[in-house]
Amino acid sequence: MKLDYRLPFESKDGKTMAALCIGSNTEDAFDQVSNCLSWLDKQFVLSSNSTIYCTPDITGIGDDYINCVALTAVNYELTVFQRMLKIYERSCGRIEGSKERGEVPIDIDIVIWGDAIVRPKDFSRDYFLQGWNEMIRTIDIADETSDEE
Repeated sequence: MKLDYRLPFESKDGKTMAALCIGSNTEDAFDQVSNCLSWLDKQFVLSSNSTIYCTPDITGIGDDYINCVALTAVNYELTVFQRMLKIYERSCGRIEGSKERGEVPIDIDIVIWGDAIVRPKDFSRDYFLQGWNEMIRTIDIADETSDEE
């Protein structure tokens, strides 16, 4: 999949921009991802997100994943934000070893932090790129529309 991106992201209020890859492969995966987006928006305010879409499990162990890419601005250090996301994952039923068993209630990975790609492997995978490219095109269109006004 072709890579479309612009870095760094700048938050108008000095917060750090984070691009997140969200996924679930349980029976209620669509609800898990939707609920995660709602939680992220309440906690941090989402700047943008892709539509929710399906991708195959790259390990071949579990069911297909329901995914989404989201962009948010946060006022926390990376390690603090990561801990907050892991606490949310656990509250949704994520336990140690769930990925190895092929059942992931919710997975939230920080792929881009400010101007750094912190998970290059995820950044190059279709499960991230599909939502990322869609979201970036939407942002580009919105930017062009606001420039015309």
